[in-house]
Formats: sequence, C-alpha cells, structure tokens
Amino acid sequence: MTKPAESIIGKSTSIGESLRRLNTSTLQILIVVEDNRVAGTVTDGDIRRGLLKGCTLDTPVVEVMTSTPVVAPYGTGAHELIALMRARDIRYVPLVDRGGGIVDIAEIDDLVEETQPNKAFIMAGGLGQRLRPLTEGCPKPMLNVGGRPLLETLILQLHAHGFVHITLAIHYLGDQIKAHFGDGSRFDVDIAYIEEEQRRGTAGALALLPSQPREPLLVLNGDLLTAMDFRAMLTFHESTGGIATMGVRNFRHEVPYGVINTHGVEITSIDEKPSTEIFVNAGVYVVEPEFVAQVPDGHIDMTDMCSRLLERREHRVAAYPIHEYWRDIGRREEFEQANAEYPHVFGMLMPAEPC
Repeated sequence: MTKPAESIIGKSTSIGESLRRLNTSTLQILIVVEDNRVAGTVTDGDIRRGLLKGCTLDTPVVEVMTSTPVVAPYGTGAHELIALMRARDIRYVPLVDRGGGIVDIAEIDDLVEETQPNKAFIMAGGLGQRLRPLTEGCPKPMLNVGGRPLLETLILQLHAHGFVHITLAIHYLGDQIKAHFGDGSRFDVDIAYIEEEQRRGTAGALALLPSQPREPLLVLNGDLLTAMDFRAMLTFHESTGGIATMGVRNFRHEVPYGVINTHGVEITSIDEKPSTEIFVNAGVYVVEPEFVAQVPDGHIDMTDMCSRLLERREHRVAAYPIHEYWRDIGRREEFEQANAEYPHVFGMLMPAEPC
C-alpha cells in the first residue's frame, strides 16, 4: 500500500490536471481532500462519464468526483479490505484516521494475486485498400509504424495491461501475420488464430470462435495505434451493466463556409465557418458473451450489431470516451502522421525488419 502525493488533489483541481495525475501515478484513483478530510474520490471512469455529459478539461473535478467514497479505518486487516472491495466492486479504498484524514490507500492488487481472465480479439483481416500500394504485398496490421509492425505494438500494449490470451482473425495475407507472431510465446502471450475464408466485416469473425467466452471480451480493430488503458475500459464496461461498450473519440467537424439559416425565403442568421463536436466510433469494444452468441454466421460489422441491439431496446450499449492518444491507420496521411508521432508517444523502440 502506498499514498503518493500525486494522488491527493483539491476540489478546484481541473479535470485536465486530474487526468495528468492519473496518467502519471502508479494508482488509478485520486483522493479529493478538503480541510484535511477525504471529500471524494476520482477515477478514470468518473472523468469519462463527466466528459460524456459535457464537462471540459477545465471543469473543476468536484463536478465529477464520487462525493460519498468507500473508506476504511487505517489498520483494517487485509481480509476485511478484500471482502469490502469485492462486495463494492472497487480496486482501491482510502484508509483514514479518526478525523477522516487520508493516511494510506489500499489497493487490491497489493492484497491478492490477480490474473486477467478476459481475452482480447483482434480483427486483422482487412485488405487495406486505401493504403495501397503499401499493402499490395503486406497486410495493413504488419505495416511498420515507429520501427515495428503496427499489430506488434497493439499486442505489446495488451500485454502491458494484463491481456495475455489473444485471438487474431486473419484473412488477407494472413500467413505473414502467423509467421511473425506464431503462438505468441515470443511476446509473452498466447495467440490463437481464426482464418476467414471470406471477409466477414468487423464482427462476423466472432461467430467463428470455437467456444463462447465466459468473461467480457475485448474486441479491437487491428489497424489502431493507441495509448489507451484497455483494463480501465474493461472496468468501465463492467460498471455499466450493458451488453457492449464502444470506445468513442471526440471529433471536431468544421464547415469551411458561412452557414445560412433561413425561414422560408428570409435569412434569419449567418454562422461563419461553424464547428461541431461529435463522438465517432474508435474501433475498440468490450462485449458480453451474450453479444457474441447473437453474432450471425456471415458478414456483419460491429456498428450494425450494436444498431440491431439498440433497435430492439432490450440491451444497453455504453460509450467509453477515449481521451488518450489514438489514431486509426486507414489512409496514407494517417500512416505518415503515426510514424512521426510514435517516438513521442511510445518512445524509441528497436527497429523491426520491414514487411
């Protein structure tokens, strides 16, 4: 157990500063203190829910904090702390003195040895047509970004967050992917393969799984470069009670013209080059076993699957805002930009053999 000073903030601390603290701290929780007493806690999930409701990075963290946090007296035994955390489905508990002041932070990983049972499913069978001629002899996930294959960086990121059981759905030039990764042991993970005889979209390959997952499944497009915390997304999903959670990215759309608003033939107002902000699909999902069971045997995309569920109004689909670095390598300019950004985001890595 530890209580780094970086984990202690005040009510007026901005969401942006809180995110910086969370990203640099060894703990994934911040303790909000007022008058030397614990006033609340803030997690990654609290902030993302606030962003969905319209908060900005300048909003004081008091607007999104949990104002009635679960705490325990300093000196509480490990057995009691583990039982408390499991009953409340939380990973951290602030330990306080008699006056309610923070003394330490109990973390379940320090109290029990945990494994990550959830599996990851990566869709790596696309043709990469928009990146030709780069993909004429190389599958898009194997293009070198930052000195190593894009898919390799994704797998290393998964491993860093505890995901060691990975299934790759392959199709176009899939033999190159299998030759590079093998059974995954070289990367300290276990890799299985699903070979699509025909293209099945971004969800159809889930129907080919040899057995239904028993835990929520992390599903990713194989052409992503991101520094997001996959484990945090899984925790967020489990808190929603939904059948699926879709990673979403804030996107600003700017109209390069003056927009004319009219009523009949009369101009009522003019908006000069307006911009709007929307959430777009980021190609990262967490889905329940029930979701996988409903995927039809054929071609279907993840967005179509989610739309079907929403139309039936039988299940909840949640949105998970991704504020960390994220780039979809779909076009040549994005590929070149990712190569330029890679060293600053992931650090200098040993170069790999070109595809």
